[in-house]
Amino acid sequence: MENSAEVRQLREEIDLLKREISALKLKVPSGILQICSRCNSIKDPNGQWLPMDRYFSLYADLECSHGYCENCVETLLTETASEI
Repeated sequence: MENSAEVRQLREEIDLLKREISALKLKVPSGILQICSRCNSIKDPNGQWLPMDRYFSLYADLECSHGYCENCVETLLTETASEI
C-alpha cells in the first residue's frame, strides 16, 4: 500500500515539473509588441531593440528562416526585368 502512495506522489511531482517546464517555455511577453516601422526590430522587455529573428529565438523559442513571399518575388522579378 505504501508503494502505491509513493507512486502517486511521484506522479504528482512529475506533473508539477511538467507544468513548470511548460511555463518556462512560454517566455513571450503579453501585450503589445513595439516593432520598428523601418527595420522591423522589436523592443524587448528590457527596452533594447533586437532584430526580429533574435527576439523570437530569445522570447518565443522559435527560429526564423528568411525568404520572399509571392508578392515580393513578383515585384523583385519585375524590377529586375525592367533594369535589364
